[in-house]
Amino acid sequence: MKNLVAILIISVLTACCGVSSSSDSRVAATTVTISGVNTATTLNKTVEYSVDVSGESNNVVISGGNTVNQLLVSGENNDITIEKMAVVKSINMSDNSNNLYVPVGFRAQVLNTGLQNAVIEK
Repeated sequence: MKNLVAILIISVLTACCGVSSSSDSRVAATTVTISGVNTATTLNKTVEYSVDVSGESNNVVISGGNTVNQLLVSGENNDITIEKMAVVKSINMSDNSNNLYVPVGFRAQVLNTGLQNAVIEK
């Protein structure tokens, strides 16, 4: 009977003490924020992540082989390049004068509510 009670107590304690997956880079949901001015950033991650470009006049490259859940562009005058073999599931461009360079034939859901934004195949 003591063993059964001990097992029950251990089970309850184990169930109550969850382990955060945020420390596990293979599982953690990550958002990369680029909020600077005139920076050059190359993103190359082994996990799925999201990108928020809220800065101004930045040059951002999403490397081939990366998977981006959402690309949010809320800054101005940014140049963003998506390399071949990169996957970007959703793109939302909500500010002005941004250039998004994509490989020829690139497919993604794009919502553009800003002005003078361009999606350019290269």
